[in-house]
Amino acid sequence: MAATKTVLRFLRPTGAHTTAIIVWILRVIVGAIFIFSGWVKAVDIWGGTYKIGEYLNAWHIALPDSITALAAGALAIAEFMAGVMILLGCFRRMAVRITAIFMAAMTILTLYLWMADPVKDCGCFGDAFILSNAATFWKNIVIDAMLVVLWINNHRAGALIHTRLQWLAVITTAAFIGYIEYIGYRIQPVQDFRGYAPGTLLARDGDNNSDDNIRFIYAKDGIEQSFATDSIPDEDLGWTFVRRDTESDSDDKTLTFSAPGGEDVTADIISGEGTQIILLVPNPQRYGRTRSAMANELYGALAAHGGDMFAVVGADDSTATVWADEVRAHYPVYTADDTDIKMLARGNGAIVCLHNGHIAWKQNTLTLPHDLSVRVMQDGMAVLDDPAYIDTLHTEDSTRHSAEIYILVLAVLMTITLPPAIRNRLNAKAKLDKAS
Repeated sequence: MAATKTVLRFLRPTGAHTTAIIVWILRVIVGAIFIFSGWVKAVDIWGGTYKIGEYLNAWHIALPDSITALAAGALAIAEFMAGVMILLGCFRRMAVRITAIFMAAMTILTLYLWMADPVKDCGCFGDAFILSNAATFWKNIVIDAMLVVLWINNHRAGALIHTRLQWLAVITTAAFIGYIEYIGYRIQPVQDFRGYAPGTLLARDGDNNSDDNIRFIYAKDGIEQSFATDSIPDEDLGWTFVRRDTESDSDDKTLTFSAPGGEDVTADIISGEGTQIILLVPNPQRYGRTRSAMANELYGALAAHGGDMFAVVGADDSTATVWADEVRAHYPVYTADDTDIKMLARGNGAIVCLHNGHIAWKQNTLTLPHDLSVRVMQDGMAVLDDPAYIDTLHTEDSTRHSAEIYILVLAVLMTITLPPAIRNRLNAKAKLDKAS
């Protein structure tokens, strides 16, 4: 009985002032969670598309990439808008109730993920913050509890934007986050959460395969220990050889490109000098032939000026060979795990430009200039290092400007709301004074 009273007291706190404080605290917490979740999904819309694809594959459902991309985009916009609306107190009843119903469904889904484990990571926060399925479920339970309190009490606290102006906040929010999605889908994500941002070193030191970089793993009494070449332990003393590892000084130690037969050729094909172009195709079956023709033209222009280019596809040797024949690839074609390809750059068809082994820029081939090969043929390799061209791919400035405009619009709406709110508060206080 006492526990029930405690729960009811929490759900319906006594005192208008106390209730308003609790509501605002929960608005900030829940709103911030949904804003962050929606933001990281919108920034990396391709990541959301891949994650939905994982769910569909686990359930043996096949849908076109365009449909999964639309679903990923809609989910990101919905979460971001829900967070903003809850935080600002807009559409107090509808926003909270729709969000609560959505979270109830997500909680059931995450319970299934926890029990069945068809997908290792739910993707709630993209690649920015990875949670286990169990942690995701309990996180959702906590959010559900906060939404229940808001469902009951949200009307007891005011909104920061007047009801007649809230539709402007909705339109502005949708436009802003939609623009962020557009950038991430057409070019590359504004923020790289995967460790392959421009400036990252991909080239491996040629001495990485020397004896100094080889470590021998031995086990004794069930405990493994690493040894250098000149300190290998005596097996007569109980040590048992387990495996041999090769250390790498590269910023990434897992990226692997393979030649036919499975040989790791990453260190051989990524040069530490000059300019290289890598064409990444995680799903070769869905890569257009038109863009393949552009790739051949670019390869020819690069080769004429001493540059290098190769493709990496997410397929086995036979599939890669068939694909190379179908698109009439003039450049070498290697294979890699499609997950590695997707981590390096987003899009089914992405260009990574390397300069002296470092990532100079990345771009989805959807927006690759049609005349890029012509410009390279005419003006040489300097075209790829053109600051004006690279600036169009570095979208931080445009994102910052759009965010500034978005925040300014919300600030104006809140400023317009403030005088009537003050007047209403003063009128209410005057009425109380007269009544007393």
